[in-house]
Amino acid sequence: MTKYFDAEGWRLAYDDVGEGEPIVLLHGFAADRRLNWKLPGWYDVLVNAGYRVLALDARGHGQSARPSDVEAYRPAGIAGDAIRLITSCSAVTYKFVETPAADENKDAVKGAKKPAVKK
Repeated sequence: MTKYFDAEGWRLAYDDVGEGEPIVLLHGFAADRRLNWKLPGWYDVLVNAGYRVLALDARGHGQSARPSDVEAYRPAGIAGDAIRLITSCSAVTYKFVETPAADENKDAVKGAKKPAVKK
């Protein structure tokens, strides 16, 4: 189910699936969270490995707001959106993953175990 959060006044879409240490999934250019992460099966792979998946639609992509001002797409704003997502989800520790190079990379994650978090 799609959720939304506020990023500098823009309504951005994301998915929050599973439990465990959060892993933030960032899609590539001209794509969205569904195309790069959900449809290829990455949500299931990561959730089954013990992660909480936070997958963001960047500004101008998927179900997120589409600002008309080019200044809204500067790297600081877009990178900051990932941090704002983490903050809005109350995540204390997290990992970032960019678009995978190839679908076969899932095999490397399938055997992954939830990392131990020292308190």
